[in-house]
Amino acid sequence: LLPGLVSRKSKDKYLGSFLSLTACILALLCQILYHWHLVRIEDWTALMDITFSTVLASIVLVVGTLLLNIKLCKVK
Repeated sequence: LLPGLVSRKSKDKYLGSFLSLTACILALLCQILYHWHLVRIEDWTALMDITFSTVLASIVLVVGTLLLNIKLCKVK
């Protein structure tokens, strides 16, 4: 989504890819920090509840980001 919005306003397709990958990295970092917080407060039940869905969502986020960025770079 982000590369498409940037590419409409800018001729630099790599700026959109950079911003998109940066947003993906920040989202994953926030999730890792949340997991660290749960470990630190020893909330094992919450950690066990969200681990599988976090892994699944992270995979979808990374694969989706990569595919959209590859498509953007090939189109132009």
